[in-house]
Amino acid sequence: MGYPFGWQSRAFYASPNTPNLICTALAVKAYRRFGRECDTGFMEGLVTERGGETWIRYIPQSDTQVHNINLMGAALLGRRDCVEFSVKRQRPDGSWWYGEAENQRWIDNFHTGYNLVALCEYQQATGDSSFADAAQRGFAYWDKVFWLVDGCPRYYHNQTYPIDIHCCAQGILTYLTFGDVAKADGVARWALKNMWDERGFFWYQHGRLAINRIQYLRWSQAWMYYALGELIKAKIE
Repeated sequence: MGYPFGWQSRAFYASPNTPNLICTALAVKAYRRFGRECDTGFMEGLVTERGGETWIRYIPQSDTQVHNINLMGAALLGRRDCVEFSVKRQRPDGSWWYGEAENQRWIDNFHTGYNLVALCEYQQATGDSSFADAAQRGFAYWDKVFWLVDGCPRYYHNQTYPIDIHCCAQGILTYLTFGDVAKADGVARWALKNMWDERGFFWYQHGRLAINRIQYLRWSQAWMYYALGELIKAKIE
């Protein structure tokens, strides 16, 4: 699965309808959530081995090494070797670069959240707890660095703005994965107070000087409603 439009990352250009792992992984997760299986052959075809190490590509045409993509795929395929690739590159403070290329050396909120949830999902799916310490160290870093006391997210490890609704959504999901319902609830309350439009949708971003009120279905609305649904379920159970 892929996007019906072309897009440029810092490492590659993907033409319209280029299949990619993030779309495919989310589709597989959705199928499995409803008790259905689907073909994972595309993801398995992205598994790449070089120099005695194995990781999973973002798209077939590029071998860029992106940690959230690799870990999400590894969790769904149960690939311990691919998890090892990213855990070996976890920084001493518990963080990860977005990717291993020179122009991918940044640390941000929601991609770190993806990494942490994927590590937990891998353990849940396989029963392999070898990476539990890496997950806990990463969570401690993420919890300390990316959140203000009122539940407001910081985008980068060294910069708060832009305040992005996707950070809120992934923040709720990450806190829930690590069992902290109270902090997940705090993030949700902050988002509803500061990012909710009375016309019935969540804003995309709060900048230093302006608010971007575009209502992106996939990036903003779908993830926030998913996160809020998971939070409601956690508070009921």
